[in-house]
Amino acid sequence: MKNAIMNLFKTLFFFDVAVVAVFFLPYKSKSTAAGTALSKEMVFFYVVAGLTLLFWLVIERRKLKLFHFKKIFRHYSAGLLSGIIPIAATVLVLWVTRHLHFSGRTKTSHILLWLAALFINTLATELLFRGYLLRLYRKYYSFPVAAILISALFFSMNYPMLSLGKTYVANLLLLNILLCFLADNTGSFVAPLSAHFVYRLISSLALGSLPISAEYPHLFRSSVSGAAWMTGGEKGLEASVILLICQLALLVWFARKSLKGKKLKLPVFVENAIGFIRQKRKPKKRKRIV
Repeated sequence: MKNAIMNLFKTLFFFDVAVVAVFFLPYKSKSTAAGTALSKEMVFFYVVAGLTLLFWLVIERRKLKLFHFKKIFRHYSAGLLSGIIPIAATVLVLWVTRHLHFSGRTKTSHILLWLAALFINTLATELLFRGYLLRLYRKYYSFPVAAILISALFFSMNYPMLSLGKTYVANLLLLNILLCFLADNTGSFVAPLSAHFVYRLISSLALGSLPISAEYPHLFRSSVSGAAWMTGGEKGLEASVILLICQLALLVWFARKSLKGKKLKLPVFVENAIGFIRQKRKPKKRKRIV
């Protein structure tokens, strides 16, 4: 009971201070929309990174293990595949069945600044939800409890999305659970970060689907036709049942691996690629000249 009360106070202080600071701290307006967005996201990152460092050093006294960087390329690859597969499979199915139509690219300037802003926002978001807080919860609670708590915090910060329908909410809930699973199973911050970033890269920056990233431009002009439950309609891909099925299938696969006590394994071709890269990086032994 004592731990639960302490964790509640830690959560309220860490999460509430971060959210309030992000909304009220000033940021510099730049000459371009992309520069202003990057400036705003940097404030978000500085706040969350500062709070994470403060809690780790002062509150937890370095006893809580937050990150490790072993097998970083393997974790990056696992996250990349986990982020790409559900959203890319949904886009592919809708495009092949002619429910999703592309009509060219939009003229977007300062694309590198928009990419940087999106990455910094994703980095700060992952620090906020799957950095200190997830590690704190996993120290005391089971994974389902920790994932539910993290998801509850996410929806409390983005409560307007609760009005977008059951499918939309279910898709974002599954995405949060998948990211929590990646962070918990690998013990790495890199896996959920890469998964979240590539997901938002396709959904937000490429197609303009997520309302969280409404201020970001979308690179491709697209339209959907057909039943809204299948395509998502005006709400975007997150309201599509196809994405729900894809994410649910990936989560079931993760759960089966977890129940068998196995760590996540990458596909054989990815494992071979990692082995090849490592072999190339090994310094060649020089022959001794006698």
